[in-house]
Amino acid sequence: MTIIFASLHPEICYYIANNLKEHSCLVIADSKALFTTIKNQKECADLLVLDYKLFNHEIFNIYHYLKQEYLFLPTIFYNDPCMMFNDRRLHWIQMSKMIYAENDNFKIELYKDVFEKFSNILQAKELLPYLEFRNTQKELDIDFDIQELKYTKNSILELKKRVKLPDNLYFLLSILFDCKERTLSYEEITKVYEEHDKKITTNSVKVLLSNLRKYLATDDKNKFSIIKKKTGFQLLCM
Repeated sequence: MTIIFASLHPEICYYIANNLKEHSCLVIADSKALFTTIKNQKECADLLVLDYKLFNHEIFNIYHYLKQEYLFLPTIFYNDPCMMFNDRRLHWIQMSKMIYAENDNFKIELYKDVFEKFSNILQAKELLPYLEFRNTQKELDIDFDIQELKYTKNSILELKKRVKLPDNLYFLLSILFDCKERTLSYEEITKVYEEHDKKITTNSVKVLLSNLRKYLATDDKNKFSIIKKKTGFQLLCM
């Protein structure tokens, strides 16, 4: 059987190929060389073994590409992160059956033996770092209240839609939300209106605040509350 390997870590492919001496193996180290080899091969290989990290799978599908190019080349990923079974051999068999079910040229019996040998080789401890998708993250050196992360502008926009909040009250709610870490006096609220080319009196702000509180009180899903302090008003996210 002729097998083409392509990986960002060709050393793992050489290791595998060295343990599959009864087969003819070709190792390729990048995707550009892979496509050139596939298109220029005189006789189509029997199996293509790929590194899952070789492509961005959101924008490229190797199975679709091969089908478009009218190339019949059974393909598996040696480090597939989405295993259907814990046993790689069973996973490759099932995936191959699903992908090539309509192709009369594909005979799964011809691949079961090499899949089993391949799976056994991958049990080696030295290959483990190449097979696991690990994302080691550093701890954030930031002190923050995780509750704050739950509330974004989408939260008040959803509230607006839910209770059919008028635009003038939504504008006031947005002001309070943007400054929710502190209290706002009547003067500070009117100043924000002026910064947005909106004229408003203190009495009008009082009326709007009263009406906004009524809307919030009628919403069973509401997580916001406007409290009055000596220095002004503040929006609390409960």
